[in-house]
Amino acid sequence: METIEDNLQGDDFWRAHFLKAEEFSGPNVEYCAANGLSLYGFQTNKKRLGFTRPKKTLKPFVKVACAAEKIATPVNPARPNRFPDAKWLAEFVKAVLS
Repeated sequence: METIEDNLQGDDFWRAHFLKAEEFSGPNVEYCAANGLSLYGFQTNKKRLGFTRPKKTLKPFVKVACAAEKIATPVNPARPNRFPDAKWLAEFVKAVLS
């Protein structure tokens, strides 16, 4: 039985395999073994023809500032610039995580 790949050569041959490999449920190494392809040739041509996924780019660093003074409401009005007491903070964290 003749398949589409039998009539294709060069880049068209590899493009057809890359499209079929995307539908294949296993990894590329299994696809290549099942179709009699060299894994090295498969990966090399895949990269050469632009069928690889673009690499994720890292986002630039973002300056992080402590906003606790703006968020936390003072528990004791005599000490307005302090964080909430430890017991309240522990109960808050426990409520958020549960």
